[in-house]
Amino acid sequence: MTEVEIESFKILAELGQGGMGTVYDAVHEATGQRVALKVFSATGASKDFLRKRFLAEGRMLLRLKHPRLVQVYDVGVDTRTQTPYYAMDPVLGPDGTPCTLEAYRHRSEFDERTVVRIYRELCEALAFLHEQGVVHRDVKLENVLVDSSGHLHLADFGISRIFDEDFRHQIAMTTTSGGDKVPIMG
Repeated sequence: MTEVEIESFKILAELGQGGMGTVYDAVHEATGQRVALKVFSATGASKDFLRKRFLAEGRMLLRLKHPRLVQVYDVGVDTRTQTPYYAMDPVLGPDGTPCTLEAYRHRSEFDERTVVRIYRELCEALAFLHEQGVVHRDVKLENVLVDSSGHLHLADFGISRIFDEDFRHQIAMTTTSGGDKVPIMG
């Protein structure tokens, strides 16, 4: 694991990695609250574009509150390293580690009633997003997290698209502590 430092957070372990960021198990040092901390880690020619998109994803999720979505409560840019991050409630499966729907579906108790409940929860999440003018555009088993009670949380909004003009404007007009303008996702 690369040594990562984000002000106000103590990194405990890496939980997973995606196209734009790495998610860590972390603790907010002032409050002691356990979080899933997504830290921007993209490299390459489109790094600046992806950095802005990462911040837009965090700001959008900060405003979208629904029990079937990952819940973000802090978005920022580390003042020392200028590394963007956002903190979320950790979604941990029955064994206390992250669990995607891909892994969860192989469990023996994955019966018809469980399938119907999961599809209902996924439809609730997508209906809420569509009411907000947001299209996820990357719904797949790996982007659905399952908590310890077996309920799902839709994650990874990195390529989502905002169609509601008011919501797009709110996201676009948000600036970070690092002074970055957040791009319109669309």
